[in-house]
Amino acid sequence: MKDLIAGRIHEICSHYGMTTNELAQTIEMPKTTLNNYVNGQRKVNLELVCKLVDSLDIDANWLLTGKGQIRKENSRTDGDQLISSQNSTSISNRISGNNINNVGGHYINLAIDRKIKKLLEKEKISIEFEQSVELLQQRNEYLEARIKDLEENIALLKELLQARNLLINILMKK
Repeated sequence: MKDLIAGRIHEICSHYGMTTNELAQTIEMPKTTLNNYVNGQRKVNLELVCKLVDSLDIDANWLLTGKGQIRKENSRTDGDQLISSQNSTSISNRISGNNINNVGGHYINLAIDRKIKKLLEKEKISIEFEQSVELLQQRNEYLEARIKDLEENIALLKELLQARNLLINILMKK
């Protein structure tokens, strides 16, 4: 699959008249990362596919299987110019929640994948928050124990002060 995707990335560059470095910039990916995909040093993943499909309106079926056209049939044709990711509709907005696409025999539900990713990010934040709360509770318990120790020490010091004053009074009477 690596060689096929790498070849298609070159076709995308050729189609748009750009270098792989320019493509990396267009899809907001570090040049080295994209080159690692092209050279087979990194496995092609859903993130790369989504970036290519979202940023350039590439047909996911073509990207993964080579079947069909490089651009989506329903994509805009502004003289075959790049469609900026800011102006294009993202995949998650174009794919309804339960619309599963068969791409090269593999079922990919990009909208659900993105929702899962967002939920995992929220879960990570939630876990970090819970850990922070737990640490604060532990710190609070420690501080309460220290306050109790200090209050006991203050009570002892008051007793010692009273004993000292009593001793001074007894010594002064003699």
